[in-house]
Amino acid sequence: MPAIYDNSTTSNSGTFSHTVTSLGNRYLFVICCSNGGSGYSCTYGGVSLGSAKYAAGAGDGYLNVWGMTNPLTGANNVVVSGASSPGIIAISYRNVHQVTPLGTAVTGTGTASSASSAPTTLATDIAVSFMGRPGAYSTFSHTVRAQSGGIWRTQAGEGAGPTPTLRWTYSITDWYIKYAVALLAAPPEGALAQGVFLSDYGVM
Repeated sequence: MPAIYDNSTTSNSGTFSHTVTSLGNRYLFVICCSNGGSGYSCTYGGVSLGSAKYAAGAGDGYLNVWGMTNPLTGANNVVVSGASSPGIIAISYRNVHQVTPLGTAVTGTGTASSASSAPTTLATDIAVSFMGRPGAYSTFSHTVRAQSGGIWRTQAGEGAGPTPTLRWTYSITDWYIKYAVALLAAPPEGALAQGVFLSDYGVM
């Protein structure tokens, strides 16, 4: 079974509530696009998400991507500190591998009216992409949007296959910052990963 979308919340405030369902093998992304700079931090329910998985700037914008396994369940506050005029999305999934949740990310920056990414996935993975752009094409408001797909499902504008293409198209040419990655599925219940021994878990 692939990773499964749980919930998402968007905000233009550095503090907002996001609800994670009480289901197993959870994963939480928090993505922030704001006016330039770096050194931001992020917590969920008071727990730090650690260093950003990806951080890059383009134009007058800066994109940070954080992620954490096994986030707290229920409604808790996302707090992003240091961001100016942010656009933020928190998006949670379930049935995600808790040891190796992410594949190899596809990232980049540029100036165009469209962009695409094609992260490598397996049949049980989904591909997730995030893109930062000027919100309403102004300096002081930014947006972050997300879409997902994989070879187990094809959505409009996305390609099927081991490298599904996730596309973004806008009406105006401007800067963009993109991040796309495969979200890896948790192993079937009761299965042991290759190279893991029962003795490692105290079973002889």
